[in-house]
Amino acid sequence: MRRFAATLLMIGLSGIANAHTLDSERSLVETLWHQVLGGHHLPYTLGLMACGVVLFLIGRRIGGRS
Repeated sequence: MRRFAATLLMIGLSGIANAHTLDSERSLVETLWHQVLGGHHLPYTLGLMACGVVLFLIGRRIGGRS
């Protein structure tokens, strides 16, 4: 379940991050920073992270580990 939740989170983050790209004058770090933490990407990123945590907690509860 952990791998499943991590995989879903990474797929979701990569989809949001690739919604658009900055011009070629930007550095790789600046581009990645914008695509993951930019103002218009941040709500989706936080939502996906929250879903990942919820899925992790549900998986632990189903697995019988507290």
